[in-house]
Amino acid sequence: MKRDPVDKAASNLAVSDPADDRFIPDVKVAKRYDVHLKTLSRWDAKPELGFPPPVIIGERKHRQLSALIEWERKQIAKAAAAQS
Repeated sequence: MKRDPVDKAASNLAVSDPADDRFIPDVKVAKRYDVHLKTLSRWDAKPELGFPPPVIIGERKHRQLSALIEWERKQIAKAAAAQS
């Protein structure tokens, strides 16, 4: 039986590594999603997107990796529901 690509992607996002609780800078977050830094600011301005809020560390914005992974899971679930 062939697995649905959406299910496969969701299973690859399991949070099992304690390193997932680390904070990563917005520069790396932007690279993760292949977007410009200004896009992250736009997403922050739209709370309905549910994008994880930034944490200021040393005058720079960072995001918790585990929160980003959870947001990705929710996006995958929404996409799967839309395909149904």
